[in-house]
Amino acid sequence: MWLNRHAAGPGEVTTQGTCRTGSWGAEFYEVAAEPGETVITKHRYSALVGTSLDLTLRTMGVESLLFTGVATDVCVESSLRDGLFAEYFVSMVEDCCATYSPELHEASVRAVAKNFGTVVTGDQLAKYWAG
Repeated sequence: MWLNRHAAGPGEVTTQGTCRTGSWGAEFYEVAAEPGETVITKHRYSALVGTSLDLTLRTMGVESLLFTGVATDVCVESSLRDGLFAEYFVSMVEDCCATYSPELHEASVRAVAKNFGTVVTGDQLAKYWAG
């Protein structure tokens, strides 16, 4: 597990983990992998750091990534930025992301739209995919 380092006091470090392996926070919620689907366990804020995700995607020929999830301003944006830095075409699906406050969500959406990728909605994707 990656150790979040937050100063508890002078010379002190605390560790915390929201989604520790084996905890309820690491379990699938209302979804499940289909037989034969690849499951990659994420250990950092970014899904592309410390995992085999990049290698798996490249092996599959993937060039574009859509980002959804929680928290918009932490895990989603970190993964999206690392995807951009790894030369993928990246997009945030704005209404399929959430965080702990509307202000943090909106700030992250603005940062992505201005500097890092495109921002789309689920409805826009559905219309695009429908042809």
